[in-house]
Amino acid sequence: MTDATTSVPSIAEDIQLMLQQRPGQLEPDQIVPGAGGLIELALEGRILTDPKDGFLTEPADNARLVVVDDSPTGSAMLDALAVVSARRRPPFTYKVLQPVTVAVLPHLYVALVERGVVRETGGYPTGRDRLEIADESVFLERKSVLARARTLPATVSDPRIAAVIDLLRNNGTYRGETGLLSIIAGDWYPPATRDVISSILRGVRHMSTSQ
Repeated sequence: MTDATTSVPSIAEDIQLMLQQRPGQLEPDQIVPGAGGLIELALEGRILTDPKDGFLTEPADNARLVVVDDSPTGSAMLDALAVVSARRRPPFTYKVLQPVTVAVLPHLYVALVERGVVRETGGYPTGRDRLEIADESVFLERKSVLARARTLPATVSDPRIAAVIDLLRNNGTYRGETGLLSIIAGDWYPPATRDVISSILRGVRHMSTSQ
């Protein structure tokens, strides 16, 4: 993994910052960080969807994830790829979100510690403990960028920032939005990636509304 202090934050890191639920703490999530990792892979052209197994109206509703490039990613956080590629039959998108998140969380934790955002609390990412924010200024500096993008989506040109916005919209973080708006909020993803990203976001919406 590249040095977290100089690299661009991953989608998983950014979405975790936006999922803050208590003052001074970040709480682990069982679905969204893994979805962020999968979107990173999609934007790199490493995974696609196979809609042939779908039986609902739109192929992305019930598509399977297919690995088209399993070469090393250069990022330990994207070990989520191994969870997908290890399956003999390509998995349905929504079914792989939790195991992918299990693979991503330990690396996400290390990246946030290295970036100076959080400090160790002992049990994370088991779900029993939370991450304490170590440097509020570092946390707020990045979160303000994401919050501005979320408030002014028309200003967004980076598909990775766009992914954070769409993940928030589809996991029910902002109550009242899930089910009322389109899966993808803007025309900000490369055309070749839209189907697989839509499938990932639909999986997030399905899992968040069924819990």
